[in-house]
Amino acid sequence: VRPRVVLAVNVQDRHGVRRRYGRELHGTGHTDRTCNASRPLGGDPEHTAILDNFSWGNCEKPDRLGALVHAAQGCYRAAVAYGTPFISGKDSLNNEYKVGGESLAIPPTLLVSSLSIVPDVAQTVTMDFKRPGSWIFQVGETDAELGGSHYLAHKALAGGRVPRPDLLRAPALLRALHKAIASGLVLSCHDLSEGGLAVAVAESAFAGSLGASIDLDRVPVREGRDGFDEDEGFGKGYDPDATRLFSESCTRFLVEVADEHATTFESELAGHACTAIGQVTGDPVVTLRGTAGDEILRVPVDELRAAFSSGFAG
Repeated sequence: VRPRVVLAVNVQDRHGVRRRYGRELHGTGHTDRTCNASRPLGGDPEHTAILDNFSWGNCEKPDRLGALVHAAQGCYRAAVAYGTPFISGKDSLNNEYKVGGESLAIPPTLLVSSLSIVPDVAQTVTMDFKRPGSWIFQVGETDAELGGSHYLAHKALAGGRVPRPDLLRAPALLRALHKAIASGLVLSCHDLSEGGLAVAVAESAFAGSLGASIDLDRVPVREGRDGFDEDEGFGKGYDPDATRLFSESCTRFLVEVADEHATTFESELAGHACTAIGQVTGDPVVTLRGTAGDEILRVPVDELRAAFSSGFAG
């Protein structure tokens, strides 16, 4: 047994510029995503500590201070729910300057870091797909939560709901996934955050030089209030395929499981959203089948790798 530690960070400024509710979710969502990021690497959710870094404008101004208070309240709620104490932090306030007679502040920005104990380094997994024919699961539910997303930024669009973690159910899901990883049931695992499912599939595919066949109609979606409706879908204006691909809902993972372990893995995740949405393929091509049943994308993994490696384009 070789214990280690794993470090994870998450930062996002586009959530912090939203209305009050979005600013509180700025705190809860970042804490959730930072905790998520360490799970694939074997970080124990029962032995995780977190740190914060608030980069903000002039907090002598009521709107700046109010946004900071709401974000801190979100951090508090998430830390209590996950049982992950904030052990330290560093704040950078008064990031504001004047242009002419106008005072400009940086976007309210929160960075959350985590430190987790890995009981045995041999139990960690990486994000690259490992074996053709293995099953690809999505763990966790997708909702129409595109507020502050990379997808809307790429489209130069504003609006949408900011991702919000389910603080009642998420901690148990993280513990169940950690147990499955520690039991050797998982070949690869990638958290779904910036860019959503689409980016996670692309990164896992080109990292392993393997392909993937994904059926978007099998993606688990959040039902009920403000969620997916069988008749109305995600609601007016939401494309069913784009939402499943690019939503940045919290507490979701892309998990590769060998065929011989698939049934056991599903049993370990019983009671949580966990659905096989596709398979790893030996042909290095990613194919996506839309909710209507037709193929909507076929792209070679080399093209995905080239796009990833081509440098900043924004």
